[in-house]
Amino acid sequence: MAESPAGYERYMQTVNRHASENNKHASEDNKGSGSTDKSFNGRFFDVTEHWLSPNEPGECVPTGQISNTAVSRRRYGENSLLLRRIIVPQKQPKLQLEIQSTSLQKAFRAITGDLASLNVNANPIVIQAPYYELYHFREELKAAFDATKLEGLKKELQLFFDFEDEHMSRALNLREIEDHLQPPRPTIQFEHLWALFKPHELILLQTVTPASSTVQSCGVLEKYWIDQGTDGLAWFIQVRHMDFDGERFGVVQETFKFPAFNGVLDVDSLPAYPLSFCTDQHGVRKALAETSKTYIELCKGVPASPSKTRTKGCLRDYHGPAWVQRPDSRYGDRKNGMRLFDPPEDMISGRVLVDPVGFIRENPGFRVRIVAKTLNKAAGVKGKAADPATSVAERQPILDPETLEGDDLICFPAMVAGYSLSTKHCGNFHVGSFRDVSWEEDEPKSLFRNSEKMRHVQKIAASFSYQSHSFQYSIGGKGRGLVFLFYGPSGTGKTLTAECVAENLRQPLYRVSGSDLGSDISRIEASLQQTFNRIARWEAILLLDEADAFMAERGDDSLERNSLVSILLRMLEYQSGIVILTTNREDNFDKAFHTRIHVTISFPPVTQKEREIIWRNQASAKRVGARTASLSDEEWSSLSELKLDGRSIKNVFHVAGLWTGSDGGEDRPISLDDIKSVLQIALGNASKDLKRQLEEFVGVAEEREPRGESTVSGPPS
Repeated sequence: MAESPAGYERYMQTVNRHASENNKHASEDNKGSGSTDKSFNGRFFDVTEHWLSPNEPGECVPTGQISNTAVSRRRYGENSLLLRRIIVPQKQPKLQLEIQSTSLQKAFRAITGDLASLNVNANPIVIQAPYYELYHFREELKAAFDATKLEGLKKELQLFFDFEDEHMSRALNLREIEDHLQPPRPTIQFEHLWALFKPHELILLQTVTPASSTVQSCGVLEKYWIDQGTDGLAWFIQVRHMDFDGERFGVVQETFKFPAFNGVLDVDSLPAYPLSFCTDQHGVRKALAETSKTYIELCKGVPASPSKTRTKGCLRDYHGPAWVQRPDSRYGDRKNGMRLFDPPEDMISGRVLVDPVGFIRENPGFRVRIVAKTLNKAAGVKGKAADPATSVAERQPILDPETLEGDDLICFPAMVAGYSLSTKHCGNFHVGSFRDVSWEEDEPKSLFRNSEKMRHVQKIAASFSYQSHSFQYSIGGKGRGLVFLFYGPSGTGKTLTAECVAENLRQPLYRVSGSDLGSDISRIEASLQQTFNRIARWEAILLLDEADAFMAERGDDSLERNSLVSILLRMLEYQSGIVILTTNREDNFDKAFHTRIHVTISFPPVTQKEREIIWRNQASAKRVGARTASLSDEEWSSLSELKLDGRSIKNVFHVAGLWTGSDGGEDRPISLDDIKSVLQIALGNASKDLKRQLEEFVGVAEEREPRGESTVSGPPS
């Protein structure tokens, strides 16, 4: 709402005083209205107010007439509806419609409820031109006109209709607007966009992700406006919707900004439009309700260990967009990049730990402010102006979302905060893109079946998982966790073992490497503390990969390295979960680690038998997304003779699958020839001895391979 000129409040006091003095001149036409406070003449009047300066009100005269001191002094306070034209030197003229009649104010207030665009509790109620509120509530005003039996009120309500015919219809092009909004294909121009956004109506918000999927949410409109900013003309809507503040559910306010547009657009192509214009309201409402139920479920979390009363985050499989905070956020806007209409950072696949409670604790600036319990009780609901006696109780957040009903159940967000365990994105994720976790079963079984050492690891980890409450020392909560050390060359199965343990225990695996923690000591300490807080909150298994820098023996030559070692030692002492440290070295460890590490496992280079098992596992048809292979036992045995580590075998098999599919053979099993075709390009950084072995296996002489070129043939025809 536009601001009134300076001195306007003082002027209105004068208006009311003169109006009171002239009540004796008022007509008694309004006696039938039942009002005992003051009588009004049931008339509409048009006046022009000439200010002497921007700070000094002057005379007020009937529009089109010259000044008359006697008339000006009365200020027309007896008129039920007054159109005031305010002319202030060096400013644009302003028009406003003033509802002065007490009975008309009461009727208008009952129809509209509280409005964000004007004060319905003021006296008089002032509606600024171009009087959008009268347009939006014209049907309700007509219904009130038909329903009332009070002749005085009926006469005053008729003033609104007369005003619409005489002052609004042509100025706002109402006929053109109605023509555009006719079904079956309602359209809109930017200059008429205001006509769509009626206060208290449900608004559908929608955005399309890079994968062409539509993300939708819903809210109740409070206000629409346009503004000219440094980035051009834009339109804004302020809505109320349900949300979660990290502890409780309730109503929040949120503002959305969209750029202006040219030409004519379909209403349902807008990023925000009334739900009433949706062609499939039933289907959309059903989908929104499902989204809201999922959002509530994810925010509530799941029960933690049986011995605890708290909840923990939800682990889910995910395929969809990820919104993350942008480091270049302007003007301190913490949420830049994480809002519904911000472009997603990426499309990701993998497991996501949904944890809005933890996210808000780590990022307090993202905590929303709850303003009411439900949308039905929020101040400003149509037909229910705010009641000061109950507003305090109504603004208290609710603890149990199961009590929600009606529109509250379709107005929850379409995004929820979480952490991607595969891509390490931390931000918002689309609620509708989550699925229950599909746990891997075959690979863990194969690993534990073929290695007694791995069976021991699994047995110890499983026992701790169920008895962690009793696994501790007696002083200050020390030693509550279980720490493994896996050491050995790359590709020997250290990471795979950690993954299999987590899969078998149905627990998240939170993988962190030294490079993820930063380089500054204070930053590393904060990152490590955050990491241990997360695994405690999620009951996750921590895989601290490449932990060499944190475990090196302390000495006098490097204070920085000493600090790193001390930080990790202290945190291992007090953490309460399962931690797996991996390193390629088995020496030069600080002696203090031996008292913190409970189980140490050596991973020597894989044997030929183990390599054959790995090759066969890669071709297992039961593995999710795996391509089968058609090889004989002799061919598997010959492949196992290649001195490859487990990671290299996986890479070769993955490239061979892509190679096979490149000729349209999506369903064709991988053959030995396919594997031979990609061996050398998939292992470009092989040692000299391995290269020689590969050449002998593939059957390509070294002298026949031109420098800088590959001898790999094309896909078989």
